[in-house]
Amino acid sequence: MALAVVVLVTLVAFKARGKRPWLITGWVWFLIALSPGSGLIQAGLWPAMANRFMYLPIIGIFIMVIWEGDERFRGSYSRLLKVILCTALLVYFISLTRFQNLYFSNSFALFNRCLDVVGDNDVAFNNLGETLASLGRYDEAMTWFAKSIKLNPESANAYSNYGFTLSIKNEDMSAISYFLRAIELNPKFVNAYINLGIVQNKRGYGDEAISIMEKAMELDPMDLNVYRHFGNILLNQGKFEKAIPYFLFVLKRDPSDVQTRLNVSQAYEEAGQYDKAMTEYETLNKMTPRKKGYIHYRIAGVYSQQKKFKDCEDYLEAALKDGFNVLEYLTSDKNFKHFWETPAYGAFLEHHKVKIP
Repeated sequence: MALAVVVLVTLVAFKARGKRPWLITGWVWFLIALSPGSGLIQAGLWPAMANRFMYLPIIGIFIMVIWEGDERFRGSYSRLLKVILCTALLVYFISLTRFQNLYFSNSFALFNRCLDVVGDNDVAFNNLGETLASLGRYDEAMTWFAKSIKLNPESANAYSNYGFTLSIKNEDMSAISYFLRAIELNPKFVNAYINLGIVQNKRGYGDEAISIMEKAMELDPMDLNVYRHFGNILLNQGKFEKAIPYFLFVLKRDPSDVQTRLNVSQAYEEAGQYDKAMTEYETLNKMTPRKKGYIHYRIAGVYSQQKKFKDCEDYLEAALKDGFNVLEYLTSDKNFKHFWETPAYGAFLEHHKVKIP
């Protein structure tokens, strides 16, 4: 039936092309712009459930309607009627847009609105859970993930997300069962492998965690999240030099990734490659417009290991000035073990009224 409608409209528009060229113009625009997101080739949920794929194609329909309307408005008062009609439409859509913008102000508002409009929806439930989890509200997030699973027991994403919240609550064995269920539902679901690898590494099964991350990398060799977490796992296992290439892979494709740059800086530092660590910290210092206290503290640690104690002290002062609580970490951070052995260390603590441990 859909194909019949498309063929019929195409024939009518083509036949009228001489007197009404806007019809064939708008219709061809619509068909061409719609074809990449038509759903003839479906990729998961999209584009069947994504209205955004209509944004460009619908312009073609607007061309047809507006030019046809202009053609049909004839008479002595037609210009005035067009102005009144366009003004009314403009005022209506401006007010509607201002109202709709409230729903798009954040993800929580958006997916709550989705539920109001279409009713219970497993995708909206899952996305609400993800939003709450990103805010650290894990118990609330679990409620939404559970609703998503109940409504759609085949939702691998919801199972993986529920397992993630369980792992945050240190319920690792339960979390693993959810990750495995997600992988069972979708054997190519990379995020479930990542989450499973992280939990297994946390439990002390380092070799298994590495095998899992290698499997995730096989599934999607270009997924930056795999490289980020693989590097973190290796960093956590003390395999600093092995972790570095994974972080560098991410930074080559996303140079603005602050956390990964911090991680590779730490890996260089722990591997004793202080010059490279300093280069990364200096890059971070330039990238970060404010709240640089932690970066200054890390730079001070590198200077301590290089036995450049004056520079070390200067950056500790800069970290304090920027609001980082240096004194909470300095006395136990082994990166400052050389600084501890100097008179400057005692003077620094005395100046800031801290007793030497």
